[in-house]
Amino acid sequence: MRTGTALSASGAARLTGVDKSTITRAVKDGKLSARKDESGRLLIEPAELFRVFDPVPEPDAEPVRSEGSASSRTTLDDASNPLKSNDASTDAASDAHRFRFEAVQRELEEARRERDKEREERERERQTARETITDLRKRLDASEEERRKKDAQVTHLLTDQRDKAEKAAEGPRRRWWWRRAG
Repeated sequence: MRTGTALSASGAARLTGVDKSTITRAVKDGKLSARKDESGRLLIEPAELFRVFDPVPEPDAEPVRSEGSASSRTTLDDASNPLKSNDASTDAASDAHRFRFEAVQRELEEARRERDKEREERERERQTARETITDLRKRLDASEEERRKKDAQVTHLLTDQRDKAEKAAEGPRRRWWWRRAG
């Protein structure tokens, strides 16, 4: 899945200030996740890159001096007020932060969409399982009822045969006794 913000290994190395081989080694070792495009080049999402490596500050950025000097107060005031800041390095740094923030936001939204899809899928699976269980219970109840009826029929047949056999055995004896007595 490409989000449109993926970086090449060399672009990732440029943003983090590490060598390209360090980036590829981190991917190979599993410390950094990446995927390959159609031509086999590594594509790394900025949020994943910055999770493992810190971004490099822009080379034009001036370090903030101690608060005692007047020039440092101007730098602090300008840095805290983007309307007053005309410094290209501050704009570049804020662009880098904005880029990183937007990339993280896009990934978060994508993760939320995937989570919602997974929830919907789990709910569909649960509903299907409920329907299957209900159907199986109905079938089991019907089968159990049919088994009870068959057991009753077998019992009835066996009982009837015993009664007929007993009557048949008693019948000739009675006749014989009746003839003798009569």
